[in-house]
Amino acid sequence: MVRYIWIVLAIAGSVLACSAPVQARCPFEEVVGCDAAGFLLDDSSKRRLSQEEQDLISETDGGDDSPGAGERRLNRLRLMRNEIYARHGYIFQDRKLQAYFDLKTWYRRVSRDVKLSDIEQYNVDALKRIEALK
Repeated sequence: MVRYIWIVLAIAGSVLACSAPVQARCPFEEVVGCDAAGFLLDDSSKRRLSQEEQDLISETDGGDDSPGAGERRLNRLRLMRNEIYARHGYIFQDRKLQAYFDLKTWYRRVSRDVKLSDIEQYNVDALKRIEALK
């Protein structure tokens, strides 16, 4: 996502202002990439994750045993779980999570107090269980 920064220069008593594009850096780019419009779990607000999907999420590592692979898997799970809150406009205390969701075109900050549906709460709890196993 390209954001603009205003640059103000004072030269010999005159003030000049212009804007210049600044590329915002995605804090989890190495984990999931940074598709500004996309979701990690497209319909996590509409249906419960099946046991098969939970097993697949739990086992998915792409055979990656490189340094930091475990941390990347945990971060991906964390993003999946927090994406459910972000859909409701949850304002994150964690600056890295907030920066990640701020880059999403669908995300709008609303509140730190959001209400999840029963389906969403089920999915959050399922993802927490998977995270605890890692």
